[in-house]
Amino acid sequence: MRTVLWMGARRKVRAENPRVVAVTGTVGKTSAKEAIALVLAESGRPVVKTAGNLGTDLGVALSLLGFHDQPGGAGEWLKALWRALFPPIIAYKEQPYYVLEYAADMPGDIAYLCGQIQPDVAAVTRITPAHMANYRSLDELAVEKLTIFRMASDRGYLVINEDDPYQVAFRALKLKEGFAAERIIGYSQDTAFSEGVHRDKAGLAAPLAGGEVVTQVYAAHQLYSLQLAAAIGLQEGIPAKKVAAALSRYELPPGRGRVLEGREGITILDESYNASPAAVVAALEGLRGFAGRRRVAILGNMNELGDSTEMAHAHVGEEAGNCVDVLVVAGPQAERMAAASRLGAKAIAFATPEDLLDHLDEVVLPGDVILVKGSQNRVRLERVVKKLLAHPEDAPNLLVRQEPYWQR
Repeated sequence: MRTVLWMGARRKVRAENPRVVAVTGTVGKTSAKEAIALVLAESGRPVVKTAGNLGTDLGVALSLLGFHDQPGGAGEWLKALWRALFPPIIAYKEQPYYVLEYAADMPGDIAYLCGQIQPDVAAVTRITPAHMANYRSLDELAVEKLTIFRMASDRGYLVINEDDPYQVAFRALKLKEGFAAERIIGYSQDTAFSEGVHRDKAGLAAPLAGGEVVTQVYAAHQLYSLQLAAAIGLQEGIPAKKVAAALSRYELPPGRGRVLEGREGITILDESYNASPAAVVAALEGLRGFAGRRRVAILGNMNELGDSTEMAHAHVGEEAGNCVDVLVVAGPQAERMAAASRLGAKAIAFATPEDLLDHLDEVVLPGDVILVKGSQNRVRLERVVKKLLAHPEDAPNLLVRQEPYWQR
C-alpha cells in the first residue's frame, strides 16, 4: 500500500516541481509547519502543506494525494489507491511551495521521507526526549532528526535552532567540513524576534523588524515556531512587514497550546495533542505566568519514553510542584508524579483518564486557569478539555482528534 501511494505522490511532485520546505523535530513540528505556510503565502506563490499531523511516511503521501485524515475503511482505502493511480496534479502558474512535516517513529523514517521528497529547505524545531521507545538513546534520536539536514538538496539551505546543542554541534561539524556558512540559517530566543517580549491581551507580543507581532500564544516556548517561520520567510525574500503581519494572524493548531474559553470563567490552556518531558515543563512555565488566579495542571501519562519513563515522570512532577497551585494527574505514572510534586493533598492522582473524567467537577473551580497536557495513545485528554469548554458544541472546530477516524 505504501509503495503504491508514494508512486502517485512522487508523480504529483515531479509534475508540480515545488520548492520543498520540510520540518522535523520532537516538539512543535505541526505548529511550525502551519506558521511557515502562513508566512510563505505572503510571497504570492501557491502553498501546499501536509494536512493536520499527517507527517508519517504514509501520512505525507496521503496528504499530498488530498486526504486530511487516515482512511477509515475499505472504501476510503480504495479511494486512496485510485488517487495514487490518478493523482490530483495542478498546473500552477508559479512554482509552488510544499511545506511538509516529517515525523519519525523509528530509525530510518526521516531518511525514507527525504528519499521520497528531498527538501530544498530543511528545518528542525528542537530535539528532546520523546518517542524514545524505538531509540536506544537521545543521541540516536538526534541522529535520526538531523538526517533531514544531511539529505537536503544543494539548491537550498538549513535552518537550525541555535538553542539546541545537537543542532549547534552539527553546524560546527558541517562548517569544519567546508559547508557554506551562508547556507545555514539560525534562529533562537534571541534572534528573529528581538528583546521586548511582553504579554498583550491576545497573547505574547514581540517586536520583529518592520513591526510588532501580537501573537495568540501564552508561553515563550511557543514563539519558537514563529521564530522559525520568520527566519524562513525573511530568507525567502518576503518583506519583514509582511512576515510580521502574517505571524500576527497565526493561530495554533488544535491541542498545541490554544487558549480557550471555559465554563464559569475558566481559562483553558489546551495542550492536549501530545506530551514529552521537555514540552510539559515548558507548558508549566507558561502556566506559572498567570499570576493572581488558581493555577491547575491536569497532566496525563507521557508515553514512549522507554527506560527513562519513571525518572521523566518524577522530574515533571517535581517541576509542576514549583509552578502550580493544584496538580491533577492520570495514568500509570500518576502516583509518581503526584509524590514528586510535594504538593500533598493538592496533588490528586487518578489511575486512568476515565477516572479523571468521572471526577473532573470535583477538582476544578470557577475562575481557574487550567493547563491540560498528556500523550495521545490511551490518554486523549482532549476529552477533559471538551468537558471544560464554555461551548462544548464548538469542540469539532476547536479541539484535536475530532475527525471520524479518531471518533471511531
